Amino acid sequence: MNEHAVIVHFTPTFEDFRQFDSFEIELEKVMHEDDIYNSYEFTTDMSNGTLYLYGPNADRLYNDIRDVILNSTLFTDFHFVLRYGPEDSNSRVLHIIQ
Repeated sequence: MNEHAVIVHFTPTFEDFRQFDSFEIELEKVMHEDDIYNSYEFTTDMSNGTLYLYGPNADRLYNDIRDVILNSTLFTDFHFVLRYGPEDSNSRVLHIIQ
């Protein structure tokens, strides 16, 4: 069951969405098959973005994706939120700012 989440907030530094498309492919390559890259959001002025990823183990998912995200030139000002359990519960949440 994919009840854990890793939510990544960031500041985009790209202008061409083709670059982002390539990033998504690289991100999915490092994820386990039972993890899900669900979606992304950007503010209309492209000043903030968010990635939503889900899986059975937030720590493993974070460790798998961290380097791909941190080494990307497409983003800055990272804030990772790891949620350990379902969204509607009192699950433990860990914030990592890098």
